[in-house]
Amino acid sequence: MSPAERYPPIRDYAVIGDCHGCALVSRDGRIDWCALQRFDADPVFLRLLDAERGGFWEIAPVGEYRVERQYLPDTAILQTEFITPHGRLRLTDFMPVGRKLDASTHDYVNLNAPGWLVRRLEGLSGEVALKMRYRPSRAYAAEPVRLRRLDGRLQSEGLPVLFTDLEFEVQDDLAEASLTVTAGETRDLVLAATNAERQCPRDRVDEFLTVTTAFWQEWLGYCRYRGPHAAMVRRSALTLKLMTYAPGGGLVAALTTSLPEQIGGERNWDYRYCWLRDGCFTLYALAVLGYHGEASRFHDYLIQACGRTLPEIQIMYGIDGESHLPERTLDHLSGYRDSRPVRVGNEAHTQRQMDIYGQVLDLALLYRRHGVAGVRGSYADRAARQVSVTFG
Repeated sequence: MSPAERYPPIRDYAVIGDCHGCALVSRDGRIDWCALQRFDADPVFLRLLDAERGGFWEIAPVGEYRVERQYLPDTAILQTEFITPHGRLRLTDFMPVGRKLDASTHDYVNLNAPGWLVRRLEGLSGEVALKMRYRPSRAYAAEPVRLRRLDGRLQSEGLPVLFTDLEFEVQDDLAEASLTVTAGETRDLVLAATNAERQCPRDRVDEFLTVTTAFWQEWLGYCRYRGPHAAMVRRSALTLKLMTYAPGGGLVAALTTSLPEQIGGERNWDYRYCWLRDGCFTLYALAVLGYHGEASRFHDYLIQACGRTLPEIQIMYGIDGESHLPERTLDHLSGYRDSRPVRVGNEAHTQRQMDIYGQVLDLALLYRRHGVAGVRGSYADRAARQVSVTFG
């Protein structure tokens, strides 16, 4: 098969996330990228970067079928419907997220997320026979994985645990199962970043689906845009929110690494970090839409990140404000559509670009215009002093 046949177009992927990590779901229901808890974590699935070695989680009907899909309105919860000659089935994919219990009324930046990936199968009509294949990766597919079944779980040391009641056949790193879902039947599977010691995650899917739906719909309810193409603006705002790393407030420039600027080319960079220029533009857009909480949290992020490097201000930092992001290549991976090399880390953090001081000052001005307290005396004034020193 050619690279084009082995890799779906990027446009065919839909993203789900919990403002901590994310997953990419192909149009045919396969998860080809997933990083739990942190956007820049070692992904448990990365078939996106190597169709042969990379891990994946595939759920698909047996035989002919067609697909319809959409997001649950005003959420990052993806619904894929498989229509077969014998029945119709809905696959719901989401990553649970909600506000902290002690969050104030309008606080949608202090979040809780268990680090789960949930896949719910619901029979809508007739019956649908399914084939499921599950293969996780470790260390960017550089280290071997040996799965084992244990009390309704599929697990391997140091990897997320798949909670399931299906009877998988396991061979080394690959688990396969067949099942038939009839109308009115629901089956839940949960991939959890850590092993559950109390209640089985599958028993809490209803609860977390309700909480996650409410979180996204309530947050989007604060959007004050009322102009043309409102649906596209709202979806774009939701996606930008999904790309924020809630624990720190930084915004990643992209959810994956090493997708090529040109197929077969070498300009394949790791963008799972926060570029201050991109972050300032993004926060400006969100602030205009009415989301000042995100701007305030990003301000806190900048104080922490820039404070580590002043009087210099880097063009980018890690999602926790890290200033050192060493770059390495993963030569064992073939890359998306054979576009090598695959990179982790980004040496661009060493570049000096003087316009970044202006971007920081511009964002500080935005905060003041919107009445955000705490800017004076922080990185804004320190950045201003550094600009005067640099340019005399």
